[in-house]
Amino acid sequence: MKAVVLAAGEGTRMRPLTANLPKPLLPVAGKPFLRHTLEALRSAGISQVAVLIGWQGHRIRESLGDGEGLGLSIAYEEQTERLGTAHAIGCMRSHVTGSFLSVNGDVVVSGEALAAMIAHHGKVRAPVIALAEVSNPQSFGVVEVKDGKVTGLEEKPRRPKSNLINAGIYIFDEDIFPLIDKTPKSPRGEYEITDTIRELMEKQDVYGFRLPGEWIDVGRPWDLLRANAALLAPLKGANHADVDGGATLVGEVLVEAGARVRRGAYIEGPTVIGAGAEIGPNCYIRPSTSIGPKTKVGNACEVKNSILMAGVH
Repeated sequence: MKAVVLAAGEGTRMRPLTANLPKPLLPVAGKPFLRHTLEALRSAGISQVAVLIGWQGHRIRESLGDGEGLGLSIAYEEQTERLGTAHAIGCMRSHVTGSFLSVNGDVVVSGEALAAMIAHHGKVRAPVIALAEVSNPQSFGVVEVKDGKVTGLEEKPRRPKSNLINAGIYIFDEDIFPLIDKTPKSPRGEYEITDTIRELMEKQDVYGFRLPGEWIDVGRPWDLLRANAALLAPLKGANHADVDGGATLVGEVLVEAGARVRRGAYIEGPTVIGAGAEIGPNCYIRPSTSIGPKTKVGNACEVKNSILMAGVH
């Protein structure tokens, strides 16, 4: 099965972080956010991926290349105008054959969850929508399910009928594209995938699949911290750099090549110290922290549950 990743959004809700950097390249847990998504796809058994790019798309191409370094084959499609999720998926028709997995580029999901969803599709042999349970469903597209089948979809209802929401991950067949072509613009001027799915439901059963594990919608800057903590949780520590004898590393701490950790620094994992970073002397770095390349954390500083981007002092 091939996969498409929708990563063309401008990330307006992430500004000013996205003023000069496309949202998919924002650093989370020591690497660009989009890279985590691609690694999850690879872990789920996907080897061919097409990425939809838009604003500053050339920087995504430059960062990921053809995917060889990730063990993937990556192709790209450019969306010149953002017109909704249905339009975005429709742009990818030349990159898929048969059933395909579509993943929104701004969600955190594990490879295990994606593999389970693919296995579920193999059992039901029909379109599948990933579902997540949230405490604030009125902020999302709410999904009603009966006997495993989707019976209703409602965008951001005032009175949700369920805590299950559309998680932005789908398995469709190629027959979704004619339905996308027939989907009218919504009142907000976009082609909504929920409208397309409702039309699909008139023709065949559509199944819901509740994702195991954590799912995070990364829409605003503070969501990056949740994503950072979740993606750092399985980190395996290693030291590839210069750590003074008087420094203390506790738990899973990854120190990348060229970094320097000076005497008196106390670092608790899970934490990533980026290449060329300088830590200490006499500072305290607490768990769920991602320190970017060539960043400096000096004397008497304390950092916790944070993302420090490249070159920060």
